[in-house]
Amino acid sequence: MTKLQTGLVLLTALMWGGCQCQPSLPPVTDDNTSPPDPPTGTTALTADTAPPPPCATPEIEPNNAEVDAVPLVLEQRACGVIDAPFDVDYFSFELDDDGWILVELEGDDGSIADMSLFLGNDDWVVIKHNNVESTDATVVFQAPAGPYFVSANEEYFRGGERYTYRLLVSEAKAPVTWNTTEIEPNDSNLESSILGDGDAIFGTMDGNGALEDFDWYRIGIPDGKTDLHIDVDAYDFGSGANLTAIVWSEDLQVLKTIEGGAVAGTQPDPDGIYSSPGDEIVYVQILEESANEGPAGWYVLNITLEGE
Repeated sequence: MTKLQTGLVLLTALMWGGCQCQPSLPPVTDDNTSPPDPPTGTTALTADTAPPPPCATPEIEPNNAEVDAVPLVLEQRACGVIDAPFDVDYFSFELDDDGWILVELEGDDGSIADMSLFLGNDDWVVIKHNNVESTDATVVFQAPAGPYFVSANEEYFRGGERYTYRLLVSEAKAPVTWNTTEIEPNDSNLESSILGDGDAIFGTMDGNGALEDFDWYRIGIPDGKTDLHIDVDAYDFGSGANLTAIVWSEDLQVLKTIEGGAVAGTQPDPDGIYSSPGDEIVYVQILEESANEGPAGWYVLNITLEGE
């Protein structure tokens, strides 16, 4: 063997036997690595599966007395259910300023309730029910600032899960127009205010508590046969007043009675004609038949004289 051959053999032996190392390899990664499990227990984030409330202010039982009344927020709807016969639900609200407001109580969608309401404060109460055109109850009135309560009940004292209702108290505009305003006292013919053709007077059945309020007006009728048309706007426009108009002669004989009958479920407000022979003084008396006195018992008396 030559020296060259001997050197090649030694070199080959060193390469295969003298070094057992390998080149460094990058770390192995797993493309299918899963993210960590979410936390469990009370700190876990979960979806809110609770149903939304049926309205902004749901009824909270017990609210069967004024002391347990549920507070209302103006312009936000409340709701509840007359869940048993003779159930009465009370709510309360407070006005910071004087102004016209709407109190609307109606059966909810799918309800079979015929609703009626009591509205008032410590000094007066008005009842609104027996609407001849609706099973709902609505009061619109010029409300003084202060606290109020509303009670919701079923007209015929029925109850059950289908007797649901909704209630709203909100700001409103006057539903009628007038061109003059009642001046108190006008509780007798001697204190009567003078009215004429075209007058529309805004008045309120608001007695002093011990005595009922009677509003008297004096009208001079010209010569010749003349129809005195008396048209009262009240219950049909949101007032709580159930009114009757009586036409009296100058010597206080009853000439005509014009009944409204809001509670009886007939003509909501007085609307009738007294046919005069002419050249006489008559008085028109407005009185409340159901003792629904207070600011919610307002009216507008419209007077028209038409000669032949």
